[in-house]
Amino acid sequence: MVEHEKSGLLVAPRSIPELKAAIERLIDDPALYRRLCAGARQRGQFFRSGRHFDRLAEELRGLACK
Repeated sequence: MVEHEKSGLLVAPRSIPELKAAIERLIDDPALYRRLCAGARQRGQFFRSGRHFDRLAEELRGLACK
């Protein structure tokens, strides 16, 4: 769902140093932060429309009814 450097920053699971570095990048680079925010909004629109949303909603309903 997240595209590295487009809609967010991906880090290795449980990697505190990588998470710290990613947070520091966002703090130090407001343009990067704004670009990633815009990318995340666009990416969210993709998943809120059409068959992706319908499929996700159906799966969530199935989980809720179990």
